[in-house]
Amino acid sequence: MSGKNLQDYWKTNIRYVLMLLVVWFLVSYGAGILWEDALNNIRLGGF
Repeated sequence: MSGKNLQDYWKTNIRYVLMLLVVWFLVSYGAGILWEDALNNIRLGGF
């Protein structure tokens, strides 16, 4: 790959990683705090 292609590749790669981190944060924040009561009512394996 040429230098320009590598630079574009890493720029796109970093963009995808940042988007996934934002989604991960929002889902974990929502599940852990906003849906706390609903999640506390779920029973798995008798616990």
